Amino acid sequence: PAYQYMISFIKTKKKRERAMMKKDTSPIKDNITELQRTHELIYEQAAILSRSEDIPTAIQGMLSAIGNFVNAERAYIFEDKGTYYSNTFEWCAPGIQPEKDNLRKIDSDTVSPWTDILIHGECIIISEVEAIQEEHPRIYDILKPQNISRVVEAPIMVDNHLIGFLGVDNSPVKTSQRVAETLQVLGTFIAITLKNQEGRLEQVLDVMREAHGKGLDL
Repeated sequence: PAYQYMISFIKTKKKRERAMMKKDTSPIKDNITELQRTHELIYEQAAILSRSEDIPTAIQGMLSAIGNFVNAERAYIFEDKGTYYSNTFEWCAPGIQPEKDNLRKIDSDTVSPWTDILIHGECIIISEVEAIQEEHPRIYDILKPQNISRVVEAPIMVDNHLIGFLGVDNSPVKTSQRVAETLQVLGTFIAITLKNQEGRLEQVLDVMREAHGKGLDL
């Protein structure tokens, strides 16, 4: 009968709608879960930095946590040494060749295209290194021999002065913006740590509140 066909059609339609709703909301749920995991990483690493008496070990541990979290091949810190930048901390995924010893002294002029951006508190996302070959050949010549295809860099600033930057290599393109936001917040924690290794907890909390005000929802 016609009414049985209609009931069957309605039931089938509802099943399709429910399936579509589940399909449509799954990316949202995934994003929420990823956001929660990001917040947990930030809180955990901020807490470790705030109470650690061994800052180099704490920073090295942070790089390991960041690298694993964002599926990067390398995570690192470069520090401003006046006329050059030095790769002072580095974490590498299994099977990835360390590069820190080869990057001890990078002329400031060489990385100025990056530092001119970072000094304003902004991040750098390069989704394809080949795209910068003509415009920034000196940076390209540093990245290419390391088999780097993608980079994300965030500033480390103290009193509005750039003292270095925190970065990762070859993390997935689709997460680049979230990676940049995460590095930016953690870079601020590193700056606080380097500036004042005692009584840092309140400063860390202040930065968290500021990040919350900027929409990072910490």
